[in-house]
Amino acid sequence: VQNTFKAMSMVNNGYYVEATNFISNLGKSNYGNLWSINLDFLLSSDFNISDNNSIVRLIATEGVRKKKTFPIHSISKYLNSNDWMIYKNIDDPLLVCVSIHLLWKSNDDAETASMLRFAIRQCLRQKKVKLPSDLIKLKRTTPLRVWKYFFREVCKNQFIDQLLQGSNDLLLERQKICAHMSNVDYEFTDKYENEMADIASSLAIDNGKKIIDRTRIHVDADALTRWATKELIEDYRRYHDLLDVNVKASFENEFNEILGDILKKGGGATKWKSLNKDSEADMVFISLLARLSDEFLNSPVYGLDFYLSKRVRHQSFIGLIRGPLEFGNLITTKESSGEYDKNEHVLSRLSHLSEESLLLVDIELKKFSKKFDDLLEKTKNSYFQINDIDNPKGLIK
Repeated sequence: VQNTFKAMSMVNNGYYVEATNFISNLGKSNYGNLWSINLDFLLSSDFNISDNNSIVRLIATEGVRKKKTFPIHSISKYLNSNDWMIYKNIDDPLLVCVSIHLLWKSNDDAETASMLRFAIRQCLRQKKVKLPSDLIKLKRTTPLRVWKYFFREVCKNQFIDQLLQGSNDLLLERQKICAHMSNVDYEFTDKYENEMADIASSLAIDNGKKIIDRTRIHVDADALTRWATKELIEDYRRYHDLLDVNVKASFENEFNEILGDILKKGGGATKWKSLNKDSEADMVFISLLARLSDEFLNSPVYGLDFYLSKRVRHQSFIGLIRGPLEFGNLITTKESSGEYDKNEHVLSRLSHLSEESLLLVDIELKKFSKKFDDLLEKTKNSYFQINDIDNPKGLIK
């Protein structure tokens, strides 16, 4: 208590250097439960003599303690996110990052978050590494609890996202950090393991999305729009000119209503039936729809049939269905001669059988591979088609 009053007196009388030396020399253990008060005196003294290095070190080392020695909101009295010069010459860049993170926790300010991202980039540049996970390999000079906090809380996705090219790389980087820290920061092992499980789930979902994006039905709508603008503009203007003067006022609404009904209901659309086959304007309109639908379905460059041919019938479908079985050694590939490869994996497991029996097994395995591939080809050629006279079993209607 006596020492606390001495420190208070020094600060109140403006003896900041003396107060700093007095409190620091006695050390935390000599203040007991009054350390938080003296810590505030120490920070105030350092602030008044512009000792930024001591302020940052104190806030970082004391602010990450499980039992806080000063209220987190008081950090904003000594630090701000407007002036990088406060942090520029601090000897340990990890301390800078941690202190700014604690400031961000106290104010939840976008400007502080931006300053933190910049501080992380500067830290990596100063340490001559590219990614936060590379820092783990370097010799540690930062106090251990601050070092752990840096990787546990500061190196989160929202603050290191600018360092990596995409979300996949970002998740892998965070996963790498968690994998290492789970073996070092024992108190938070469960937290790291849960985060790694969440990351693994996110990566699996992202991979699933990529598979869906590669295989979903697709038409290049932008290319179709360019074609229609170029090829159908004259017929469109002719249709507009043929309309009765009284109809032109509602032309846009009627055109959009009929086309929208067709797009929404497909073969079940009924609004187009209101068109009059004896009207030249309506016949031009029907011609427009026919040419547009034909191009949508059959364009050899960007239409649906082109996509089915290039991406589904000739690539994605066969690869997606056949790949897992081939990878699991259930089927083999066909050589240019038409003969299927031996299934060495299965045959090696049956080495106890006679040579004659192995030959029979080999024949049956090759038959199985052929039947499986024939079934895939039949499905591809019969069902993955636009339903018409030539392809009555086509699934695309």
